[in-house]
Amino acid sequence: NEKIREGFFAKAGIKMSDSIVIIDEGHNVPHRLRDMATSVISSYSVGRARLECSKLGHDDALEYVNIISDALSSLSKGLKLDEEKLLKLQDFKIDDDAAPELLAAGEDIREVQQRSSTFAIGEFLKQWQGPDEGYARIISIDRDGKIVLAYRCLDPSAFSSSCLREA
Repeated sequence: NEKIREGFFAKAGIKMSDSIVIIDEGHNVPHRLRDMATSVISSYSVGRARLECSKLGHDDALEYVNIISDALSSLSKGLKLDEEKLLKLQDFKIDDDAAPELLAAGEDIREVQQRSSTFAIGEFLKQWQGPDEGYARIISIDRDGKIVLAYRCLDPSAFSSSCLREA
């Protein structure tokens, strides 16, 4: 994360270009970077968000969660267990106001409980709008029967190469 890196170096009073970076277990770096840059929601997280919004009276957020649930069901129709389908950005198009509404409701929920699926779904919606290059949008049904929608990083060099070049 560029902002975290810049903040860290600014607080430390050093420049990335003046640093020597040693990476232990370097063979794991590409996999870890792909995981960090991948964003996923599932029918399970949507169900949890539905409970959070209902319990705390976030009716507008609940409406978006229900729309997302319906979209997941529709997009996964015909898929079998462990089967994946490649999607395009426009295949999962939710109102532009959904992410800010879910993030705001999620912040409120996190004041009551430590984690919020509503907030996580709001973050996912922001990530889903990301670039096509180096990423794939995939819907699948996992072994437990959960519908999984992923914005999966395929090539971590798309966002990590500038950091590595600076070091």
